[in-house]
Amino acid sequence: MELFDRIGNITKSAVDKTANKVTIARVNSRIKSLKSGIEAQKLKIGEMYWFKHKDDKAIEPDMAESFKAIRAYLDQIASCESEIRAILESEEMARMAAYSANALCTLCGAQNSLDAKFCYGCGSPMQGTVAIPQQVGIKCSMCGAAMEEDSVFCGVCGAKRQG
Repeated sequence: MELFDRIGNITKSAVDKTANKVTIARVNSRIKSLKSGIEAQKLKIGEMYWFKHKDDKAIEPDMAESFKAIRAYLDQIASCESEIRAILESEEMARMAAYSANALCTLCGAQNSLDAKFCYGCGSPMQGTVAIPQQVGIKCSMCGAAMEEDSVFCGVCGAKRQG
């Protein structure tokens, strides 16, 4: 009987230790959650302080360096955003330039982009070959080339538009 009592005590001890570890893990998780709440409140206080005093000429000396760093970051962000706008505007201008010039079909008079190999209106071959547009409206069901929204025929392979 003594052996079974010892085994029972060992098992009870192991179960108790496991239960304690689970409880400790649960309490540690709660502590971590509470610390996250504190950090969120500190961030909120900092943001409120910043917005309240960002235009002040005289601020506490110990805060001046942080304010100076924030202003420098904001200037860098504005510069980056300006760079992005310039890139997007440049892309848009290039896209507009590529499609603002039109070639008229000699058979039907339809306006086509300069890179069309076949007329968008009647499907007849166009003069010259230029690069195929990369992103315009829909794709040709035969060759997969980009097509103008109002095209009846593909400017690359001459296939009639499906649908």
